[in-house]
Amino acid sequence: MNKFLLLFFLSIATQSVSADANSHNKADSLLANFDYSAAVLYYQQCISDDDSLRVFRKLALCYRKLGDYKSEISSLLRIVPQDSLQHDDMRQIYYSYSRLQDTISVDIWGKRILKDYPSDGDITASVAADMMQKGDFLSAKTLTRKYLDNDSLNLFVWRQYGYSCYLLGDYETAKNSYIRLYKHGWNNYEVNLILGICYGEMDKREEAYSYLLAADKLKNGKDFMVLKLLADNSLKLGLAFESATYLEKAISIVQPDSCSMFHLYKKLGETYFETRNYEKACNAFCYASKMNPDHVLTYYNIAQMYNGMKDKENEIKYYRLFLEKSDKLPQNEENQELITNIKSIIDIIDNRKY
Repeated sequence: MNKFLLLFFLSIATQSVSADANSHNKADSLLANFDYSAAVLYYQQCISDDDSLRVFRKLALCYRKLGDYKSEISSLLRIVPQDSLQHDDMRQIYYSYSRLQDTISVDIWGKRILKDYPSDGDITASVAADMMQKGDFLSAKTLTRKYLDNDSLNLFVWRQYGYSCYLLGDYETAKNSYIRLYKHGWNNYEVNLILGICYGEMDKREEAYSYLLAADKLKNGKDFMVLKLLADNSLKLGLAFESATYLEKAISIVQPDSCSMFHLYKKLGETYFETRNYEKACNAFCYASKMNPDHVLTYYNIAQMYNGMKDKENEIKYYRLFLEKSDKLPQNEENQELITNIKSIIDIIDNRKY
């Protein structure tokens, strides 16, 4: 009787082990064939004390492939003790929290990984980007600089280091970092834009123009910020006609925002004035006045343009509009002198009529 019972229990145990092995094999096969949902069901059936680490990691992988990052994290956190978590496990947890936009957990796991694995360039770059998103530019610069002191080949870290320097106004260092990226084939929009801005801030206009032009080409001439930067840079290079062209393009694509439109048309008027094209300058200032009717000096600018076109009637008309709204000007000596001069001009013209 005892022999029979022993054989019976051995038979059950053998069947159980065989079933577990079959479940493992079936789950692995489903995973290999990208059937993640079915693989999850089989892995859940074969969780056991002797192989729980492997199963939890496979479960986590399936959940990640399904986009269920919360369940992926839960599966990995079931690995006990916690010091059994491997470097790759912690990376998966970090990136899943990042996808869930759980900034507190991202910060915790990022610091934990870098404490144990300071040479992890991927996490260093990601943590630095997160710091900058929170406005902590200096910490991002310090973190990436420390990493680069030991590994100067990681371009992802160089990018974050360069961007942190740019945000801190260290344009020379930022420029050198992005030049490194450029020389390694990073000829994309961000690299050209940042290089254009850095060279512009360093008053190296020709270099700035070259990189901004490349950024503009990559955006097919449809990026408002690049067009505005090109317009400013062109004007400083003495290319007033080109500047006006870029401003015209910027105006054509900007969203219907009266404040932005006012400043663009005002800038366009000033640019056309530089080329002595008073008619186009006048049209631009008139559009600016429609965007912001309370900007008093715009009416003075319009009057000045009519003066350049020898159109006295409209010149006086806009001088009078200027005077009507002049009470909105800041009360200072310069504005008071301007008002007095305009009154004198109108008096002289009015006296000539009689």
